[in-house]
Amino acid sequence: MDRLLPQIKHFMDTGFVAPKKIIHLKMTEVYSIVRGKAGKAVEFGTKWGINRIGGGFVQGFLINGGGHYSDKKFCIEALKLHKVTFQIAPEIFGYDRGGHSKVNIKRAKKMGVTHVGIAPAGNAEWAVSEAMAEVIKKCERAQVEGCIGTIKRPIYGFNKPDARSKAAMGTYGQRAIFGFNLRKLLREQVKLQMAAT
Repeated sequence: MDRLLPQIKHFMDTGFVAPKKIIHLKMTEVYSIVRGKAGKAVEFGTKWGINRIGGGFVQGFLINGGGHYSDKKFCIEALKLHKVTFQIAPEIFGYDRGGHSKVNIKRAKKMGVTHVGIAPAGNAEWAVSEAMAEVIKKCERAQVEGCIGTIKRPIYGFNKPDARSKAAMGTYGQRAIFGFNLRKLLREQVKLQMAAT
């Protein structure tokens, strides 16, 4: 209440939302994420990083338990997670323009990525050939967005989890990703069995 009441008073006096506004009374650590998309200008919760790996499976991660970090930091954390999991950097790495910076491109190359396809911001140029940029734009990024859209479906429970704490939100997120991967694995196994018969 020491934080909440002054925020309510600030809004009543000025008509503007107070800085570091409490979004949820039980989980005061959650924050607003500006999306800028039609119908979803702002979402509330914690920011996730999603990696799409071979075969269309996904990895999900939070930074420091769900702290609010920029896309530039998530870009490099995605690569670190991949290297920890597979002991090697991906050959092709695509990321949206939120992660673009000369520093991130240099870091990715230093980590062993052959084709660093971080979408350029503003008038900057791609760090890969035009042909590879097209592959990354049409395939890699689109497929990642498709996976994100799928885990947000109600069947997986990634969006709007019935969580009572920030830690539980992390658990619900990982459970949704596990469910997505398990269903994908079972579908692939059925395809192999059908092909064998």
